[in-house]
This record gives sequence, structure tokens and C-alpha cells, in this order.
Amino acid sequence: MATAFAERERDRRGLEDSVEIITGGTHPADSVHDEVVTVMQDHEIDLSDRVPPRSLND
Repeated sequence: MATAFAERERDRRGLEDSVEIITGGTHPADSVHDEVVTVMQDHEIDLSDRVPPRSLND
């Protein structure tokens, strides 16, 4: 959720070319939980096609 909000703010500010948002977990789920998708839709953010990334520093 935090990544999606950060990406939206970055895009609103026109910083797509200069700000990279990196995220990941040590034990990510196979998909975004349905409850999270629903809540984020209320904020006009679609996470239905996202896959939680694994941390690169395991």
C-alpha cells in the first residue's frame, strides 16, 4: 500500500524519471490480498494485477 501511494505521489510531481521506488519483503505473498485491493480501489489505485516482490537483500 505504501509503495502504491508513493508511486502515485511521485507521478503527480512528475518525478518518474528521477525517483525510483524500491520495495520488497522477505516472505511476500503470491498475490496482493483481496482486502488490500478493495481498500486501494477506494483511493482510486488498482493493485489487482500486482505481485508482491521479494527483497533483493535476502
